[in-house]
Amino acid sequence: MLYSNSACLLDMNLYQQEGCTVLKPFKSVLWILLLSISLITGCGQAEQADPGFEEKKKKELTPAQVLEKATKAAEKQTGLHFDTTMDQTLNMETNGMKQSMDQNMEMEIQMTREPLAMHAKGTINMNESIPMEMYFADMTYYMKNPQGDEWSKMEIPGNFDKEKFEELLNQSSSEDPQAMLEQLKPFQNDLKMTHEKGMYIITLELNEEQSQKYMDVIVEDKMDQILNMMKDTGVPGEEEMKSEMDKFLKNMKIHDLKQTFHIDEKTFEQKKVDQKLNMEMMLEGNKIKTDQKMSMEIKGGVDQITIPDEVKANAVDMGNMKEMDGMGQQ
Repeated sequence: MLYSNSACLLDMNLYQQEGCTVLKPFKSVLWILLLSISLITGCGQAEQADPGFEEKKKKELTPAQVLEKATKAAEKQTGLHFDTTMDQTLNMETNGMKQSMDQNMEMEIQMTREPLAMHAKGTINMNESIPMEMYFADMTYYMKNPQGDEWSKMEIPGNFDKEKFEELLNQSSSEDPQAMLEQLKPFQNDLKMTHEKGMYIITLELNEEQSQKYMDVIVEDKMDQILNMMKDTGVPGEEEMKSEMDKFLKNMKIHDLKQTFHIDEKTFEQKKVDQKLNMEMMLEGNKIKTDQKMSMEIKGGVDQITIPDEVKANAVDMGNMKEMDGMGQQ
């Protein structure tokens, strides 16, 4: 997959819809796992363009060709280590009264594909700073209590095929190069590319109509993956999730979107992604406008993720997802 940021806003805004001030540990953890590499904060400072770029322009690849090579290079990576940050300002209007809220997220994430594992650690800052740390390995989630040092664990239900589950998760974190290019196809004429200090800098900047169309394609793709996974793995709440997402999309309006991809000119490895987003949505009759900046900086590869012995030994067993979902509905 060519790593993109667009799906991150889904994660944060879904929590806002539920009125959460902290993450719901295990019902929400699938979102973190599936969308975590789709993240993330403000654009870096502009660099000086290579003065010889205009002379070399005719010999350069097209933006679409560079993206295709970057996607194929990403497929070869067995693991990934990256830092993500997100800053957003929410402007809310209720009964003629206006209120503003700033939010920030900083996360360090490590993931491997074979075996499938993840470690995420960081903070989510709203009215207060909420620490977060979690692991996933061997079909088990481990999450640290944000108010202490205690750990909880929850197993994936055992009534499905482990290999199929891992295959579905991997599909959610890596896309077919052609599929990615198909998503961008309507906007290839809008791609702009410069060359700065050994990097291809590819920018996609869309107006309101284009942004909405682009986001609809991405969201539909992600939701199909998640709903299929929930259905095939026995995780409950498929219909509820679909209903919530349909409601979310119906009430969401994107005004403009800008994404910038930083790609190494020699290896075609992606080094950084920046995104700016301006959107509004209706929530329970209230209008919420969001200005969001996200960034993901790829630090390198990861060979192995090891869960500390003390976490495994002391984690409180919360059962499995199906049991917990039933408890939450009582």
